[in-house]
Amino acid sequence: MSKAGGLKRAVAGRDEHVVVISLYPPFDRYRGGGERFTEGMAAALGEQVEVRFFQATKAPFEYPRDGVPAGLTFYERVLGPGGSGHFEHGASPLHSRTGGGASAADLPSRVVGVEDVVVACNAPSCLALLVSQPYANDLTLHILAGVLSGVPVLFSGHGDNTRRPLYDEVVSWAPARVACLEQSKTAAEDTMRAFYRPEVRLVRGGIDDTAAQQVTAADMVARARQRRLLYVGRLLPHKGIDHLLKAARQLGEGWSVDICYRESDPSYEEHLRKLASLSGPEVTFRRDLPDAALRRVSASATLAVCPSTHITYSGYLEGPVELLGLVILEMVALGVPVLASDIPAYAETMETLGLEGWVYPDGDVSGLAGLIESVVSSMCGEPAEVASRLEGAQERIGEFSWRRWASAVLAFLSAGTGNYHGTGSHADGATSGIPARVPEAAADGALGRVSSGEASL
Repeated sequence: MSKAGGLKRAVAGRDEHVVVISLYPPFDRYRGGGERFTEGMAAALGEQVEVRFFQATKAPFEYPRDGVPAGLTFYERVLGPGGSGHFEHGASPLHSRTGGGASAADLPSRVVGVEDVVVACNAPSCLALLVSQPYANDLTLHILAGVLSGVPVLFSGHGDNTRRPLYDEVVSWAPARVACLEQSKTAAEDTMRAFYRPEVRLVRGGIDDTAAQQVTAADMVARARQRRLLYVGRLLPHKGIDHLLKAARQLGEGWSVDICYRESDPSYEEHLRKLASLSGPEVTFRRDLPDAALRRVSASATLAVCPSTHITYSGYLEGPVELLGLVILEMVALGVPVLASDIPAYAETMETLGLEGWVYPDGDVSGLAGLIESVVSSMCGEPAEVASRLEGAQERIGEFSWRRWASAVLAFLSAGTGNYHGTGSHADGATSGIPARVPEAAADGALGRVSSGEASL
């Protein structure tokens, strides 16, 4: 029996499952974009097929780099079809599965060990394993060593992990059964530069496209009068908040900046607070805001700014510093005009949304200040045009819909094919099949080997 046939029965009869593993704790405990994305994956898949979702009880950096730590455990939760999968910024995408307002930790769960994860992956009813944000240490290898003899394995690489030796080693074990899902061309191309035998699928996701807030010309005028800039995210050097504060000092009087965050690098936060103490706009640091409070702050913002950068206060960073730009999507959905640096992932997302005119050169503080003044001038003088542009971006958010993501992944597994065609040195046109659990049974198709380019989804 092929896995493709099994998936069709799963969608119809709900008798098979997908395993999703995250090596980070639930979003309620470790609030980063990767955790939001991982929980979104699980929730979206859970609308169409049973998902056995394993989230580590500790973050991977709390364990040693080498050797499998004693007492390694996971929270296991089972998600089934029927939930809305609704996602609100700052909240876990799993909240709606408990009736709204609850957290992932409120879902029924049990604490299990690595052996339980391996058993779930090797169960006859398991269709595939999706590993989110794998760390290149023995912790991950130990888990996968017990799994790769069976179901197809899908990685969500998430950044610099893809440049580490983990992928070479795992792919060398079972190259025909391993593929990598990435949410942007930037992330996909980064993976392909590092992968030994890249099998990469571009599958965008990250947002509930049914919850966009209405935008009007009057809204744009009212926001412009507030003269408030908003940053939402972590306080880390590559986030470029210091560029935002310096740009705000170049604006006229009456401006203020709200910095909403949940995690920070202590030395960078100290640097930011020193900048904020200088003459210039009023800067308010808001940590761990409840969801409703964050929405209120967003409602009064003139502009949201996503200033991530390669040019940090402590030196230049190589490689991608962002992979998608979830905050861009979330702010657009809330009806907040958003500006972003032109780092590759942000430029890609802004172009997809039709907002490429609201992008400034990475690290160009004066360029950011000028863009702020220009957009605010348009919000006052041509508010209907600005509102129309933002409405168009909201319509394009469907490109990043969680439902679309889940449907694409399940169709990918069902068909056993990947058609991400590339033009680089690895795009040799070869294919490799996804074997079924029984080695001699062939899947209905192949995974396409790729290097770069646009996906066919």
